[in-house]
Amino acid sequence: TYSDCCKGACSEDTASQIMSLLLKGAAFASSRPSTLKTTQELVFKLVEVAPQGSSTADNVVDLIQQHGLKAKKPKVVKFAATLVLQLVQEFGTSVFNVSKLSAVHETLVANSNDKIRGVGIEVLAELCRTFGSKTPLQALVDKLKKSQQSQLDSLLDKQPTAKHPSRRLRCLRGVQIATQPPEE
Repeated sequence: TYSDCCKGACSEDTASQIMSLLLKGAAFASSRPSTLKTTQELVFKLVEVAPQGSSTADNVVDLIQQHGLKAKKPKVVKFAATLVLQLVQEFGTSVFNVSKLSAVHETLVANSNDKIRGVGIEVLAELCRTFGSKTPLQALVDKLKKSQQSQLDSLLDKQPTAKHPSRRLRCLRGVQIATQPPEE
């Protein structure tokens, strides 16, 4: 892909432009599984090739929240929600700003679609696993309905600790992986 071979794709501006085009074009609304898979991989690459100290990962999540999670087409919202969850699961929460992920969680939980609300609970569960408890995120947990809180508890009971990220930022390859708390 372009972002794999071209040094220019590493810049925050180019990554933001690519993400904006994906979100405003037909990529997130496609009915073709191959198009959705290619879109997902391109978004993963944009985060993966981000230079150290870059805010590209946060910009990607921010753009997905602004244009994907608030889209009028339910298909776009569902794909965007799943993509954010996959980003968090693949790269770990330490790559992203907690306030951005918290805002995504709140947007997802407020959605009228039950499956999308479930994805919001899963994003919160990933954050809780990273912190090791619900306490740092108690304000978000308290806003949940009782059924959502029990869903969160069951997710945390099934898997109490965060998994090792399966992808890494290229700028951190060769660096010892440590379970580091997410950025505030």
